[in-house]
Amino acid sequence: MSSFFVDWQGWKKLELPFNKFLNSNGGAKLDNIRKVIIHPRWYDSDPVSSPDDKLYFDAMALAKNAVEPSIRQIGKSALPGSEVRYSFSLKNIGGADTAYALSLKTPMGAGYGTTFPATTAVAANGAETDVDVLATVPASAEAGSATKAILNVHPLAGGKDTTIELNLKVGAPRSVTKQHPYVMASRDQLAEAKNKIGTYGWASDYLAAIRLKADEWVDKTVYYPSKPGGESTLYVCGDTPLVFDYDKPHEHLCPTDGTWHTGG
Repeated sequence: MSSFFVDWQGWKKLELPFNKFLNSNGGAKLDNIRKVIIHPRWYDSDPVSSPDDKLYFDAMALAKNAVEPSIRQIGKSALPGSEVRYSFSLKNIGGADTAYALSLKTPMGAGYGTTFPATTAVAANGAETDVDVLATVPASAEAGSATKAILNVHPLAGGKDTTIELNLKVGAPRSVTKQHPYVMASRDQLAEAKNKIGTYGWASDYLAAIRLKADEWVDKTVYYPSKPGGESTLYVCGDTPLVFDYDKPHEHLCPTDGTWHTGG
């Protein structure tokens, strides 16, 4: 059994997920269902319905979930006149290989732009495909305002559609309160370091070593997670933390026995 309250007028789409039903006798399996009964009032504590109320049911269907998004709501902040990227993944749980058609169910608003592929790559059953949505914020956007877009995801091989909510809050440029640099080193400290580099050989050698190490990251591919991360306490083998290798973002080394663990 499941329930819903009628608190609207006009047409409304109702969805009752099967996994949210109360399995009162333990036999709630799809193969055992032969009919659906709708009661206007199940418990005595439920509000008494008006005799003038009328309910019309149309296009009733049993729909199967064919896609499992890595996240359903994404929140971002951006400045007027800037761009912001939303990244997520879609897991195919429909039982057959499929691609997904993407469309805007609700746009962000006047002046905002959203760019995304009309169709994703084909995902094998049980596999995932990544999606990037690029949103542009108009220069006229007011700081402190908020908007959102709702992206519809339609499995081309059949199954129930789902939606991703893309939230955006418009910020304001920060006012300068301190003179850069000030986070890692002050202007005076940098001047002192430059003087030492020009005076002492060990200082220039140290700078060359730092530059060599930093240059390794210039052409490195940057990996952005497309799904939420798990608990850091699970990133272990036994009681020993796994070793993260940036060049192998999906393989994690156990230092105690040398085995590699795969994951997000």
